Amino acid sequence: MINYALLSVRNHPLLEYFLNELKSRDSLPKAIIFDKKNLSEEEIERYCDRTGQRLDKLNFFQNINYHLKIFDVESHNNNEILNIIRNFDIDFLVNGGTPRILKQEIIDETNFGILNCHPGILPFFKGCSCVEWSIFQDEPVGNSIHWMNKGIDSGPIVKHKITECYKSDNYQDIRKRVYQDGVKLLAELIEQIAKSPSNLLKDSHKGEIISGGIYYKPMDEDSLDMVKNKVNKKQYKFQN
Repeated sequence: MINYALLSVRNHPLLEYFLNELKSRDSLPKAIIFDKKNLSEEEIERYCDRTGQRLDKLNFFQNINYHLKIFDVESHNNNEILNIIRNFDIDFLVNGGTPRILKQEIIDETNFGILNCHPGILPFFKGCSCVEWSIFQDEPVGNSIHWMNKGIDSGPIVKHKITECYKSDNYQDIRKRVYQDGVKLLAELIEQIAKSPSNLLKDSHKGEIISGGIYYKPMDEDSLDMVKNKVNKKQYKFQN
């Protein structure tokens, strides 16, 4: 059996949804490691704006019905996490919302690395606001799963999936569906990896480094308004 631990923060809006998806697949982590640096109010407000959800309706982690080992550390980059990896035989980590740029030392401590879901089609869309920049440029939106390395969104790509968009969608519908698809895609891959023979894992799910692509900065408000209007007017090329 391959063991993994989840890196997150207690106020991540998608954490409960992700854990429930993993539970339905009988693929819960051996441990959750919480960084004490929670998401800021601005970051949570951005999530609510993107999805149309209200803050008072979000279900933050309450440690109910999961029966997992829970650790709270000062930082996902300190020696506490190294000791957890060693003491609990953690084969790989999953980024479930770490607030840190993780050190290579943390990546190297595991047998297989750190798995990450990026809301953009790699290697073409790296960095920030990739859903928005994809719509802006009339390219498909979706998610990519990759192993993290010292670069940004540049590690070996394991798989990706394009998210369906419809004529009836507004911007928030698309954004919410990309989040949901990302959770399901990551949970599906974790289930496959966790149940794979360890001697086959490096070959079957090692991924491939593909060069190219552009790093995008957070989208400015004027461009974001153009994206929202484009979707509302059903002018996005991939609205079927």
